[in-house]
Amino acid sequence: MRSIFRILVILPVLSLVSLLGLGGCTMLATGHSLGKWNGKVAIFPASVGTYEEAQGVLEGFLDELLKDKSQGNLASSRIKEILQEDPRNKEIYDNYFALLSVLHFSDAKMSKQLGNYLGCDYFIFIFVEDWTYREEDKHKYANVLLRITAVEAMSGKIMWEESRFRQRRIFWLYPTLDRVGKDLLKEILAEKHQ
Repeated sequence: MRSIFRILVILPVLSLVSLLGLGGCTMLATGHSLGKWNGKVAIFPASVGTYEEAQGVLEGFLDELLKDKSQGNLASSRIKEILQEDPRNKEIYDNYFALLSVLHFSDAKMSKQLGNYLGCDYFIFIFVEDWTYREEDKHKYANVLLRITAVEAMSGKIMWEESRFRQRRIFWLYPTLDRVGKDLLKEILAEKHQ
């Protein structure tokens, strides 16, 4: 009897939270927090898949957020330039990124090579897994699903990895996907940056 009562109370509350766009948090894996970003952070270009309109939006926003946190952070645009200059290190990055994105595996040797080459202490990778507008029940929604991975460069240890979904109902022309994505990214980093 008690469990039926709990289901009848909890289910509507969870449904309401999801409809308001406050739910959707899924912690995939946890290590220890990145703390106060003690060291240089390399922000790699976002992997956007088929959501090309997201390219540059999140990494530019992340560049701005981290600009004052630590001196000498490497923005994604600068990393693209550096990797183009040296095909050998670009190949290391491509192989490392393939392992990380598909298998969620960080190879310690490749991570250390990239860290030494870039002169970085931490890596941030952003994966855009949904970036769409949808219509449901005559209402329009902006949907964003991000996966963010933070790696300690010298050890290759995945410090944390988190995937979150955010759905916001659109009133007139607001919010845009850019705004929803930036808010979600800021929220994740604020929690991890304590």
